[in-house]
Amino acid sequence: MVYPENETNRDPNLWKQKDHRDVVVILRDNVRLRGTAHLVHNQRLLDLINQTDQPFLPLTNVVVRNEGTGQSIETAFVAVNKAEILLITSYSEKIEETLDGTRWSK
Repeated sequence: MVYPENETNRDPNLWKQKDHRDVVVILRDNVRLRGTAHLVHNQRLLDLINQTDQPFLPLTNVVVRNEGTGQSIETAFVAVNKAEILLITSYSEKIEETLDGTRWSK
């Protein structure tokens, strides 16, 4: 469904239909995040990343891990600057195992 520039015609229930996706995000400076990205119904993760008017990717239930030191913290919310993202993918145990010990910065 295509909406004209006038936002008053937008389906008011569109933003109530949420999907979520567990993701792994690799940032510059060797930081890995695992958390939940919240998508509008039927939105792809790539669509969320390519929204140029939104410079931050909001994640909830996040584990932030410094791959250099091995330290990690858990937090309820993180807003990730998209310009700092090197890699983002859907979470799976296989992905997590593959990324363990991988260094992404100098």
